[in-house]
Amino acid sequence: MSEEKMIPVVKNESYTITIEDLTVEGEGVGKVEGYALFVPGGLPGDTLEVKVLKTKKSYGYAKIERIVKPSDNRCVPMCPIAIQCGGCQLQHLRYKAQLSFKRSKVEEALKRIGGFEGIKVEETIGMGNPYHYRNKAQYPVREV
Repeated sequence: MSEEKMIPVVKNESYTITIEDLTVEGEGVGKVEGYALFVPGGLPGDTLEVKVLKTKKSYGYAKIERIVKPSDNRCVPMCPIAIQCGGCQLQHLRYKAQLSFKRSKVEEALKRIGGFEGIKVEETIGMGNPYHYRNKAQYPVREV
């Protein structure tokens, strides 16, 4: 029988972690003894006290209880309910860092999914005012 790896975190317990990366959905990723925790609202460079909500075999989910040390790229969202509503997952990330994040995710996808190495991805073109727009719509369809 193979030895089962112990999960180094306990549900409903608090841990201090540093966020290392963002998922494509904009969730922060931090680790406890190599065990990944996905933290909505976390940014790379944040040191956070988090509470573990759910554990799986190789990863878990946590929520921010307290920002111990904020990332240099953390800012106050323009929208007062941005974090709670989830419509603007990255509004608490400085705009220049948002553009860099988007570029890096394209590079990662080309490498990981497409198998492309050494492709130069141009800088993401931003806009003068990155607020008050929406470029996503979902329409329910009964029949096709």
